Amino acid sequence: MKKILLGLLFLLLTILSIIWLNLPKITPYYTQLTQPRVGLNLDLQPQAQKRANFIGSIKCQECHEENYSNWKHSMHSKMIQDIKKDPSVVVADFTKLPNDADFTLAEAVYTIGSKFKQRYMIPATINDKEDYRLGNYQT
Repeated sequence: MKKILLGLLFLLLTILSIIWLNLPKITPYYTQLTQPRVGLNLDLQPQAQKRANFIGSIKCQECHEENYSNWKHSMHSKMIQDIKKDPSVVVADFTKLPNDADFTLAEAVYTIGSKFKQRYMIPATINDKEDYRLGNYQT
């Protein structure tokens, strides 16, 4: 009986030490998972942003020359590109478009991404406003 109790005590101490050693790895996830969740239908966008319009990178260049130059010479400046201005930005072979694709190259207006992964923005009406949606095909 004493051996069984010592064995159980040893097993319990082993389990507790494993938990104790892994606690720093588990704690951030636990606190993240126990936070209150926001509903998916809740609109979190500030009112000021709703009235804002995209003014373009050239306008930013007027006041932020150095930041603009750094951005322009990085891959970030090529992440969203207009297909109509430069058709060579499309890297996909649209002759191999899958049957379940919900758009064609003629419908795509912008590319998102570069040569490693690219998605396509398609004009759409969302909440009675002209907007864009992502096509379900990517390269």
